Amino acid sequence: RMLPQLEEHETEAGKERNVAWKRPVRASEDEGGAQVISYEGGEWAAVDEDGAWVEIDLGAPCSVNELKIHWWGTSYSNDYDILAEIDGKYVKVKSRSDELRDSDYYNAWGVVKGWEGLTTKVKLEMREGSVDPWYGKYYYGIRQIVIMGQEHTVKEDISLSRPVVTSVQGSGWELVDGDESTHWSSKMKNAWITIDLEGLCRVSEVV
Repeated sequence: RMLPQLEEHETEAGKERNVAWKRPVRASEDEGGAQVISYEGGEWAAVDEDGAWVEIDLGAPCSVNELKIHWWGTSYSNDYDILAEIDGKYVKVKSRSDELRDSDYYNAWGVVKGWEGLTTKVKLEMREGSVDPWYGKYYYGIRQIVIMGQEHTVKEDISLSRPVVTSVQGSGWELVDGDESTHWSSKMKNAWITIDLEGLCRVSEVV
């Protein structure tokens, strides 16, 4: 019996790196401008005194060892929660009390230790902001968020329910039905199987 093919998605497997680097960012305000917090060289700021949030999509399950926030000016949050998407659900993993901040002056760095659970998204929900000294309207500002961790392997059945043609007319669906109790066979001496993956795929193994 031929079991489904598997595809592996991974970048620098097992190596610690900034898994937030240039990943997609959403925000409560100025969503397009918020993208800069996933890399160096800019800043994002929000004017809503009542609160603000930013969310980074890590793109794959990651273990998080450390999260660092480079605040903009003095517009840092004095009360916030860090939420992690784990197994498809957001859970609170850290808060402001877990942050070690190097100063309460301009452009401070805040460091938070990591948490358990493979994380696919990270959301920072901020409250109690500090108005900026230059424009007098931005209560929350971030230059960059760095998330140090490891990206983990995701294996996916890329042949499941794909179109199949075999040397035996009208057969072959058993190869891609995901059911190990079914099987395909042929009495032909020179049998063949073609599975259409319907796109470009990287195959790690065929079993």
